[in-house]
Amino acid sequence: MLSIQSSSASRQPRFLNPAPLRSIAGPGVFLVRCALLLVPGEKVRAEDEPATEVRTADDAFRRLDDPDRDRQDTAVRAIEEGNLPAEELVRLIRRLPELTASKDPSDRRAARALKKMQGVAVPDFLPAVVEIYDRLEGHEHAREEALSVIAKIPGEAASGEFLNLLGRASSRSLDLTWVSYPDDDGWLPRNLPRLLRMAPLLDDRVHLFSIAESHLEAGTFSLAEHPDVESLLIKRIEVLVKLRGDDLAEAYGRRTRRIPDEEELKSIPQRAQRAHEELEYLLDIAGYLKADGVDAALVRGLQLSDNTLRIFAIRSILRRKGPVPAGILEDLAALPSERALLYLVLKKAGSRRLFPGKYLNQSDMAIADMVQWLEYPTELGSTPVRIEPLKIVEFEDEDSGEAKRVYFFKFSDSVEGKWYVGWSAAYTLDEANVEDDGGTFSNFTELAESDLEKHFREYSNDKILRVK
Repeated sequence: MLSIQSSSASRQPRFLNPAPLRSIAGPGVFLVRCALLLVPGEKVRAEDEPATEVRTADDAFRRLDDPDRDRQDTAVRAIEEGNLPAEELVRLIRRLPELTASKDPSDRRAARALKKMQGVAVPDFLPAVVEIYDRLEGHEHAREEALSVIAKIPGEAASGEFLNLLGRASSRSLDLTWVSYPDDDGWLPRNLPRLLRMAPLLDDRVHLFSIAESHLEAGTFSLAEHPDVESLLIKRIEVLVKLRGDDLAEAYGRRTRRIPDEEELKSIPQRAQRAHEELEYLLDIAGYLKADGVDAALVRGLQLSDNTLRIFAIRSILRRKGPVPAGILEDLAALPSERALLYLVLKKAGSRRLFPGKYLNQSDMAIADMVQWLEYPTELGSTPVRIEPLKIVEFEDEDSGEAKRVYFFKFSDSVEGKWYVGWSAAYTLDEANVEDDGGTFSNFTELAESDLEKHFREYSNDKILRVK
């Protein structure tokens, strides 16, 4: 291959031996070809440099420290493919903090290398990762990966180090969303009480509470033998409800599931967003708690102005076999933006009978379904300012031959903006069946009322039976 390689010893280019060229060409041609081929300082491209050439810690470090991203990739591939012997891998780990010294904290080279080390278990590996953790201060991406590496090392020693590092004050700025918790042999359920006791130390409690809620719901974890943790969680609910109260909804933009723009991000504190998400999970977790004060905390949750939070409080009250005032259920069901969530919560709790009958029909549930779909961040991103029924189309499903129904709507994201078309689909012709089959959608096509069939064709090629 006619290319130039870099010596691992000197980092100076190794030039081609010109003898083969001289043997097949005259002196003039030889000089021209050398001028074209030999570019001083050129190095092998990553795709031409096999990762198998990286055998030592020094080999890998030189490539990671190279500004050329392709050269860095070669080192990362070598780590991933297991080309470095155990002792060399440990040596490399201890050198990783050198990549972050006096450099931009956004530099993720050390993090990329650590990411490929997850699942490695060699002698002295654990103490080496623990040793560099403090030396990576200020480079939180690398620290997150270091924690994830430790979490994946088997054995109680690694688990203990993971918990110790997590519990230290220096860890509280980490975004734990990206940290891999140990997941072997029931580690998480066993250690959740200890992790939850650390919650006040961590800025990112949302991810931890979401994990706890999932295990509580699955029945793989219980707080029955940990009253101190229950008390801690109840106090946290009380703090959030008392300090935020009605202001929590306003601070977060009334939980419209809308992605805030730049100006909104300046006016909506990030901690208010976290507080809202945290309170959602805590109100949900409260339904599994037995300690004194739970019922009072859930009643205060019902009094919040944020309707989504009120629905999570309702879910926990029902889980505890408690009563929910009919007036609150009526108020929430009257809101298209909350109706679908309320119905789902009541149904999963085995309390569908509590859903206000006034809104338990296809038309009202279809508009709620359409609004919920539009609120998703990748769609409209917020509750539509205007939404009105357009037409109901009954058609014959070409696969099943069954007659079904689609509810078409026109909606707009402003008071005087354009109308767009969307649909909630599909429903059976049995009015008692208020659940769609997952076909709700919109292409955000502008409304053309004179061409309803065109809009229907965006949904399906099935045969139209009638239009209402």
